[in-house]
Amino acid sequence: MNFMQEKDKKKGKKSWYQKYLPFVARSPEMQIEWLVSSLKKKRLTREEIAPYVHLFLEDDQNNDFDRLKTLFQGLDKQALDDLLVTVDIYDTPKLFRLLPEPTLPQAVIALKKHLPPYEKKPQKVIDEVFFAVNERSGELLQWAAGSLLDKGEVASHFQKNYEMFLELLHDENFLISIYPNTKR
Repeated sequence: MNFMQEKDKKKGKKSWYQKYLPFVARSPEMQIEWLVSSLKKKRLTREEIAPYVHLFLEDDQNNDFDRLKTLFQGLDKQALDDLLVTVDIYDTPKLFRLLPEPTLPQAVIALKKHLPPYEKKPQKVIDEVFFAVNERSGELLQWAAGSLLDKGEVASHFQKNYEMFLELLHDENFLISIYPNTKR
């Protein structure tokens, strides 16, 4: 840490170079702070912020899952909901795994994501979202899917995909019971 950084830390305010530093050159803590403040202040639309969230989630220096999870624990529920609404279906599984304590509304947000029409392997993408929610809590997945199906707020293919996913889980559990030394 150089003299300028120490001086700025003592004062408790950001220096000019931190304010104008490009997003990709910032530390993960500064990136999260920028994303949350941009969403709160509505400087950019959610569609404009989505690529930044994607960059944050895909960045090589951010591969330390535990460190990212601790960063997300410091965020309030509204900021987490905003981030979850902002990301596309491809980034939803990774972001959902980072949530400190996912709630039913957050699971519903994740499951309501729509696939782009050009997707060549839609079942794989949808299964990744199902797996992410199921990893955190199987009951949460059941409640969220049940809620969406009861309200009819899902795409026409949702129920079929959800049933196929449940069959996949059942088959996986059956295989694990036969071969207990296998890894998930």
